[in-house]
Amino acid sequence: MTTAVAEAKRLLANIFPRHKWSDVPVVACELRVHPDRGAGLQLEATDFGYLVEGLDGDAHQDPSVCPGWTIVAIAGVMLLGYTEDDLEEVCLSHFSDGAPLLLCPIESLREALMDHKLVRVSLDGGSEFSAQLRQDLEADLKTFAARCHVDAALVPSTVMKDRAGAGAGAGEGLEGGDAVAAGERGAIFLLGIGPKIAASQPELRRLVAHYRGLSDSSERTSIQVGGMVMRSLPARNRRKRTVAEAEEEDREQIPHQDNDNRNHNGGGTTANEGIDTKAAAADVDILAAADAAAVSAAKRLKVEDAEMNQYEYMDHTADVILHSWGTSLRQAIGQVCVCFFSYMTDLAKIDATTSFEVEAKGHDILDMLYHLLDEFLFHFGTQFIMCRHVEVLDFDEATFTIKARGFGERFDLAKHPQGTEIKAITMHQMKILTPTTLTTEEGVTARTSDLMEGGTVREGFPYECYVLVDI
Repeated sequence: MTTAVAEAKRLLANIFPRHKWSDVPVVACELRVHPDRGAGLQLEATDFGYLVEGLDGDAHQDPSVCPGWTIVAIAGVMLLGYTEDDLEEVCLSHFSDGAPLLLCPIESLREALMDHKLVRVSLDGGSEFSAQLRQDLEADLKTFAARCHVDAALVPSTVMKDRAGAGAGAGEGLEGGDAVAAGERGAIFLLGIGPKIAASQPELRRLVAHYRGLSDSSERTSIQVGGMVMRSLPARNRRKRTVAEAEEEDREQIPHQDNDNRNHNGGGTTANEGIDTKAAAADVDILAAADAAAVSAAKRLKVEDAEMNQYEYMDHTADVILHSWGTSLRQAIGQVCVCFFSYMTDLAKIDATTSFEVEAKGHDILDMLYHLLDEFLFHFGTQFIMCRHVEVLDFDEATFTIKARGFGERFDLAKHPQGTEIKAITMHQMKILTPTTLTTEEGVTARTSDLMEGGTVREGFPYECYVLVDI
């Protein structure tokens, strides 16, 4: 029983991370259902499960089943976040004598919810989740939650294995490693204020649709860098990946560009050990996709722009802050993108043999910058191309839309030094500075000489970007 209670508290803490659960009573017992008189319970459906409002005079329930307490799990199935109809269906399917129950005081649950909204989105019904896909989803949820300013948790469907089911003693089969059934998908729980929850729904639907269509057998490419393995995932519908395929005559021109125009010192990259023939073929396709526009854009890059190196890395607890500066906001944004790649390898070793475009849009300037860097991160995670240069092609400050082109080549451990992998972009502590303004998650304020309000303008470079990344 104690294992079931501890697991329930852990899951509640994941769903309601701002509430202290260590002192909240959660009890485990068995449901008693008489063949003639039934359970004798008066129940009310809530967001947390069934609230016990009263008991019939001849009910012989465990003393823990009393008014004011809520059944949050039955036979191992968590009941939080269900609609009233779904809650009834789930409970009826497990409502039998001896079914294990977990209960918690309704006041503690309401205190945890406060004035927030709780939303449950089921992931069950698709093919099984592997440990790797679950890990990938949890990483994406962390990014999603930071961007949308909500709490998001991936919670298994069961607190205890269903084999403990009806008639089993409460707590049977509840060893710690069995808390999450192998292959089950569970549900995503969102917690936040109403407007933030509503605004997050379109992106959440795309994320859920993406993972519902995946299984461990989904074809993925991997590359091993030292002891670090990076895996690609199928492209998400919301993202534009690479430039359009060039016409055949344009493709044929690429190999004949001289070494100076291509800024290439090698004559080709070396295939990484452990990459299969499909991945190698995909590499050839990527390099062949550079079209005449890409070549023309590469020629437009000035040496002083390509090698500005107007960025630095700033220490942060367990993470790192990318800091860039420029004579214009467009330049500072381009430089923070270069800084992103520079942290993962020595860009002096990267040759601009191919290029690709990414586009991003946000509801404000910070959200736009987040999406832009997230596009570059996703492209690296799927195509493994490191960018030495990033050129901002279009930037509309009124609509918060941006288009950029990255120039580089596929990462090759035999040629490129291994830096530190960047796992995710975050919105936390993101800042954009102009000569007169400071933009943070709290809004736009006047820039002053106070370090907390932007600090003194850097001489010659009045525009700056600060981005915290997860490493």
